[in-house]
Amino acid sequence: MAISKSAIVLQDTATKYRVMTTGLAGDATQLTDSVFADVSALKYATTTVTLAAAPTTNFCIGEILTTNDSTPVFMVVQDYTAGAATVDVYRCTSGTDSTPLGWDTASATNVAVGKSLTGSISGLASQLTHGSTRLSINTPTVNLRHLWWDLAPGITYARVYFDGRFIANTLTPTIASRFTNGTDGTDKVNMQLRAAGTTSKASGLENYSVSIGRGVADTVYNVTAGGSSATNVSAIKGPRLSAFALNMKVVTGMNTTKDGTRDVKYTKYGSIAKTVFPDGYTYDFLDTEVIVEGATTGIRFTQAVRIIRRAS
Repeated sequence: MAISKSAIVLQDTATKYRVMTTGLAGDATQLTDSVFADVSALKYATTTVTLAAAPTTNFCIGEILTTNDSTPVFMVVQDYTAGAATVDVYRCTSGTDSTPLGWDTASATNVAVGKSLTGSISGLASQLTHGSTRLSINTPTVNLRHLWWDLAPGITYARVYFDGRFIANTLTPTIASRFTNGTDGTDKVNMQLRAAGTTSKASGLENYSVSIGRGVADTVYNVTAGGSSATNVSAIKGPRLSAFALNMKVVTGMNTTKDGTRDVKYTKYGSIAKTVFPDGYTYDFLDTEVIVEGATTGIRFTQAVRIIRRAS
């Protein structure tokens, strides 16, 4: 299901502007529409007026300029550099009312070439508008201050902290994963894992990196119509929120077979050529810890992990 979101038009006033948008998506791959705000209705959108040359008298910031077009256009000076031949303005209501009207392609062409400009403070400009250059509507800049993701019920996320000296990346559930049972209570669990898209250095944990993993809604129900017990699928008897699965990819070099070169990390941080299983072979191994932290609750669970390779 692709994201479904509201059509939001960004509005502004003399003191502030705000935009909110809503949507529903399983993950970033479902964000099919990249337009989250329509800025075409911005009233304070500016445009650049080009003159034939720099006027003798400088324009004043905040003054209203009036053109001598057949239908006068009124503009408030927003930015002007002394001695420049261009001035940034926004369109306003009248020569005495600075309430913004906004620009569009049609209104921008209402200011013809070779027209005079009269400022409410600076007076009649000594230069006309450029003989061939029309007004240029400036591209709006929108600052994104806050971004919230409202997660669907039962979907949670976890941070996975791991020692980057031994583990290259984590594999966590995809949106296609399921942790549920059938109407007869049978196991319908299907955990599909993929590598985390990005990892970053973990703050306060030396040598550790952190990745984000997606939880899977735990929809295992206690079926009363017979069949398998829900506890055959999930040991939790009370209310459930989400399930999580985790695998890891070790760093290159530590994943060699007995015929490959032993990574020095096994010697430095673990044990080599040890009897671990009663199978007649020897193994190299080292132990590390992985920490799983609930993104919402902050509760942490530490799991010991042994990385092992056959040595003989």
